Amino acid sequence: MTSRRWSKPTARSSSTSSRCFKGGSPLVVSRNDDATEVGQAMANSCRAVSGVLVDAHIGDRLSEELFSRVASRAASQANELLEQLQFFHIVASLSFA
Repeated sequence: MTSRRWSKPTARSSSTSSRCFKGGSPLVVSRNDDATEVGQAMANSCRAVSGVLVDAHIGDRLSEELFSRVASRAASQANELLEQLQFFHIVASLSFA
């Protein structure tokens, strides 16, 4: 399997009408200079994606501890996260023709 490198934001169509785009959205915070807010935003994003699975796997108490540690570690690397992190979104549209 080869990886594809994209030089600019372009769409690629296939027979199933799916499109792939390069890019993503940054971590959204009110104040870029507040490391605590950056860390909490990162932890909240992680919890939104995997929180239910983590809760079911390790329980609520350990889940709270895990995401608290994610927030703490993300706060310590706030500048790098704001500069380099991009979230990718998958949008699926179903229609009955």
